[in-house]
Amino acid sequence: MLNTSPAKSYFLGCFLTLCSLQIFLAITSELFVDEAFYWLEGQYLAWSYSEVPGWVPWMSALTDWVFPKHPFWLRLPSLIAVSSIPWLGMFLSKLISKKNHYNWGTGLLLLSLPIMGLSGTLAVADIWIIYFTLLAFIAWIVAIKSKQISHYLLFGLILAIGINVHIRFWLIVLITCLVVFWQFKNDRTAVFSLLKFTLPMMLIGFIPILLFNLQNDFPLLAFQLKDRHPWEFQPNHFSFFVTQILITTPLVFYLCFKTFSNRTNLNGKHDQISNVLVFAAIIHWLLYALLGFYSDTLRLNLHWTLVSYVLLLIATSLQINHSNKTLLKWSIVTGVSTHMLLLCTIIYWQNWQQPKSNLNAQITFNAMGWKQLAKHTEQLLKKNKQTSIVADNFMTLAQLHYYSDEIDSIRSIPHPLSHKHGRTKQLQIMNLELQKTTTSRTLVVEHSALNLQQQILFYRQTCQHLNGIELIDSLDLFQGLKTYYFFKTGGGACQVPPIIYHERNGNTISGWIIENKTRNIGIELLNADKHKITMSRSDINHNELFNSLHPGEYQLLNFSFDQTIDSYQSPVQLKVSYNDQTILSHRFN
Repeated sequence: MLNTSPAKSYFLGCFLTLCSLQIFLAITSELFVDEAFYWLEGQYLAWSYSEVPGWVPWMSALTDWVFPKHPFWLRLPSLIAVSSIPWLGMFLSKLISKKNHYNWGTGLLLLSLPIMGLSGTLAVADIWIIYFTLLAFIAWIVAIKSKQISHYLLFGLILAIGINVHIRFWLIVLITCLVVFWQFKNDRTAVFSLLKFTLPMMLIGFIPILLFNLQNDFPLLAFQLKDRHPWEFQPNHFSFFVTQILITTPLVFYLCFKTFSNRTNLNGKHDQISNVLVFAAIIHWLLYALLGFYSDTLRLNLHWTLVSYVLLLIATSLQINHSNKTLLKWSIVTGVSTHMLLLCTIIYWQNWQQPKSNLNAQITFNAMGWKQLAKHTEQLLKKNKQTSIVADNFMTLAQLHYYSDEIDSIRSIPHPLSHKHGRTKQLQIMNLELQKTTTSRTLVVEHSALNLQQQILFYRQTCQHLNGIELIDSLDLFQGLKTYYFFKTGGGACQVPPIIYHERNGNTISGWIIENKTRNIGIELLNADKHKITMSRSDINHNELFNSLHPGEYQLLNFSFDQTIDSYQSPVQLKVSYNDQTILSHRFN
């Protein structure tokens, strides 16, 4: 497989297959919420933004200006970037060592990272970090070999652009600089040229970021370094190490580990350069492994270490020999196969799986149902002869902006998710967060996006913010995976909608529904083996969860039933009759 001629054929075959799968996924799948919000930010061009620098929103604005409005065209720059990664990797390995006879093997190794194909399908920052990292390494090697000022300046220009992709790129630059100064401490010409020509050019990249943040009290640093992280020890981060093995596949992970463990410091510039790749990658990986114990593990555990594996695999291709060819061969086979399987699985989940499984929802939850929501919202507004709407959070706001051309005005309200994802400040800057008002509007809330502890508090606060909420409609998507509530606001009355809780004990499912005493509700089961449901009513207990509810206005409708089928193919839901409306609960299995 690793001989030159067969390796080239294998690489081209795998490359074209993966590109085809990525293109199909980009065409057929709905926007992920971050993609939609970056697109929305691109409609409000600025030097930078509150949660990210400007590159991704700028690219979204460019594609929206040049191409028709479709997810594929929005994702096209990212698709081009991810398809260039193997070629950049092969070019980089050739620059490091012209004696590398397994250059196509470099490309195959880079195709063996399953998570890279999925990241590159989305119009987000992740693939651009890898793209500019490889470009920067190539420019750096060309500069130190040629010793030309123009090449050092070009290197600085690439870094300046990369600085505007994401703050995570800054960390890569910092780590790599320290490793370069360590490895090239005896090469004064190379070090001084970097400081004299590359550094000033790179610093130019910070100008748009500084302009924006100086005007807005530095929200980028506040969010990325403080607000998004708890900075308290989290023992559940130990799962990071298992997760990394799974997302890279075990053999590829072992191969990366072996590359580092076999690293030797030999004299010669080629070995210095490959050492920079390896040590920068390892320090980068270890830093996230350690910081994850004190930071937001949701964002650190999965893909932020991807650039480390890319650099390690390029270094791996430089030390292929007869003793490790078998390991390399099976690493490529398992890695590329998993890469293809992952893309095929996501394509199947997004387009054909019915009903959708809970695992599907767990992974693709924020990239499903937005078209149906936009269509239903437009129909409701047309029925009520309105053209503006209030969205609950940045996700609903951005997706409705993208998928609906018939809604004249969409603004959001304060929401836990907008704060958690660092979008509150940006919404305020774009004047898309609605202040307190008494005007009657239609409010759409993704009820399933709130956990139980958030729901009651959110509805009470929203009621005060909008001078009352009254439930007028609901939307159930994918048989209980997503639930939306629609409210009429401005009426003065605060009506908490039905909030449903359940737990399972063996084959018995039991729970409760918060019920307004003046509006008794009825319930029945869907797809529950025709078992009878037992109901009773009780007062709200002295539970902190219900502190904001008046016990004279609300009570609990308790229910229980037996359920033996626990398959997503037979979703079990409650059908709730409330105020002349029918509401379907979140699925119980």
